[in-house]
Amino acid sequence: MRTIHKYLILFALLAFGTATFAQSGHAEKSRENYQGKKAKYIFLFIGDGMGMAHVNATEGFLADKKNDIGMNRLNMTGLEVHSSMTTYSEDRFITGSAASGTAIATGNKTSTGTISMDSKHKTKFKSIAEKAKENGYKVGILSSVPINHATPAVFYAHEPVRHSYYSIGKQLTTSNFDFFGGGGFKYPEGRENNQENLIELAKENGYKYVSSKRDFRKLDSDDGKIMAVNPRIDGGAMPYAIDMNRQDISLAEFTKKGIEVLDNENGFFMMVEGGKIDWAAHANDAASVVHDVIDFDNAIKHAIDFYNDHPDETLIIVTADHETGGMSVGSRSTKYSSYFSRLKYQKLSLPAFAEILDKKAKSESGLSFETALELTRENFSLGKEDNGLILTTKDFKLLETAFEMEFGDSDKVSHMDKMAMSYVGDHPYAATVVALVNEKSGLSFTSNSHTAMAVPVMVQGVGAELFNTFLDNTDIAKNVEVLLIQR
Repeated sequence: MRTIHKYLILFALLAFGTATFAQSGHAEKSRENYQGKKAKYIFLFIGDGMGMAHVNATEGFLADKKNDIGMNRLNMTGLEVHSSMTTYSEDRFITGSAASGTAIATGNKTSTGTISMDSKHKTKFKSIAEKAKENGYKVGILSSVPINHATPAVFYAHEPVRHSYYSIGKQLTTSNFDFFGGGGFKYPEGRENNQENLIELAKENGYKYVSSKRDFRKLDSDDGKIMAVNPRIDGGAMPYAIDMNRQDISLAEFTKKGIEVLDNENGFFMMVEGGKIDWAAHANDAASVVHDVIDFDNAIKHAIDFYNDHPDETLIIVTADHETGGMSVGSRSTKYSSYFSRLKYQKLSLPAFAEILDKKAKSESGLSFETALELTRENFSLGKEDNGLILTTKDFKLLETAFEMEFGDSDKVSHMDKMAMSYVGDHPYAATVVALVNEKSGLSFTSNSHTAMAVPVMVQGVGAELFNTFLDNTDIAKNVEVLLIQR
């Protein structure tokens, strides 16, 4: 029996390899035969961690707001070509952002954690952004997470380890790219705060640095090289879309401004990453996922508006580096029913709620279970009977257990209950609250990590037909390179 099982696994692996070879061969043949126009303006949108379930949940949520059953189409799903692609890295079937980003940006597989280099860390892979810059395009890199994080990094840096944030940031300052926007530097003075400030280095290398909404609005194409950072950042990252206020600049606004400052007669290449989609999915926070997908999609709308003015010169690509969370549009507890409207009662992200609880716990009055429940009702409407977010006896027990683990006496919690809570991470109570909202809304997750599921590819414009097949992530850069104007 074991022998048969081994042969079945071998057969499956061979079948997968054959299918992968076939898809790559088809894409390669399309590139070889391409005789169409070149793209003067290229937009590459990467929804980090965004699988089709993230997209579908958002469309379901927007439809439900209109009392419709079905999908309220996003801008991205209205693009003319739809496909999907594999995400595996050179050394692992379930990839990470560094390896998958490297594949998308350079057309080369590499090992997990490597930034635009081969797995032996000997050879640097040139990205499509670097190639575009060499061919006279202006280049913009935008992200809602730190600008020296893995996905933006693969377009301008070459580093053996993705967590070498200072070294990556230093490479940004000498990249000569034209516009960086969104998040700021993670560890701008190194992990020990003992190195030259990266912001000052960027300025020394000719970048105009702005971090206020007023200065951001004044930016134009005469300002030269620009680094524009959201007024509020935490560890270099922008807030979740659900937590943004009037001080903040949305990813959509950064994209619109990027178009304004990059537009020129030689064209531009712009990469926009919706990085907080991934972070929300890691936290299994469905409402935050939906709000960040909406912000990401609003950014895509600005590219579509630009495309409508330049239809014969523009290419828009929307994809993801991998799927995060194993998100499912369906929950065992609600059977065949979906209640997307219940997500609207969540006012803030899981981390933001955890911060409120922590501050209250450290205050003079402290945090009681009753106060935690009151804050839960205030921020999630969980426990109010007029909206379907009713708490059962089992739910109360889960919340009480999570509270004791985080803020009370963990010795009171049984070993079995602790095992049941092992998935919730550093903030058991906030995570349990969000999990209950997900469940009662008809959404679920299988993991707090990445998965190997194929991700969507949605394309419109010049050369879109090259993407009209099942792709490998390396095909994105290879296709874009075919479409670059050689000068």
